[in-house]
Amino acid sequence: MNGVADATLVALRTFEKRSAGRRIQAIVRAWARSLASLAGTLGLARGFGKTGQAFEVAVPTYTSHILLVSLFFKSLLEGVMGVSAEFLPEFDLEMAAARRTLERIPEDKLAWKPHEKSMTLGRLAGHIAELPGMGVNVMKEDALDFASRPAGEPPRKPNVAESQKHVLELFDKNVAAARAAIAGASDERWAGKWTLSAGERKFYEGTRMGAMRRMMMNHVIHHRAQLGVYLRLNNVAVPSVYGPSADEGR
Repeated sequence: MNGVADATLVALRTFEKRSAGRRIQAIVRAWARSLASLAGTLGLARGFGKTGQAFEVAVPTYTSHILLVSLFFKSLLEGVMGVSAEFLPEFDLEMAAARRTLERIPEDKLAWKPHEKSMTLGRLAGHIAELPGMGVNVMKEDALDFASRPAGEPPRKPNVAESQKHVLELFDKNVAAARAAIAGASDERWAGKWTLSAGERKFYEGTRMGAMRRMMMNHVIHHRAQLGVYLRLNNVAVPSVYGPSADEGR
């Protein structure tokens, strides 16, 4: 080996040793096997191991050096999933579970609440429906200040479910908007910071991913579980989420 080929193979071995993630290691091994196949076809390889971890390459021309280096970085970049692509499957599952719970709200119990300090069932359902909309702000803006609003804009009013249809339409609208914002975000955008506050009082200040999980998705999960208790206390069947509930999925 010599030149670029030598340096590339050394870098590959070093990269694999330093890569803690199983996915990255799998990508490197897969590339090594592909390189072995290609090099063998071109008459360039000798002594490749079955796993692609130990090998030597004889590369006769500078053009072949460039070809091998290009293939390595192309396959590496194509094999690594972006932040949005990794996040969306989990987002879809959690939003689907929240929707199944909202579908169960009893329209004749919207004013019911388990304690005088608790939200009514209608307000709780409305809050779950509005929360995914925060995901749009997290991706599009760098901060959300509840105390700041344009001149002449009326104060924000909490959403209260008026019916199953009303709350599901609001939920679906916000989920679709949040999903589009997430899908269109670059990894660089995800790396930014985001802040949630009400004037001088800060509720969250940290990474955009932390905001998306804690302030939006985990927030939905928290209140979805709360709504499940409301359903149980009103003798409404609770949907299965992560496994069977007492009412279904057994």
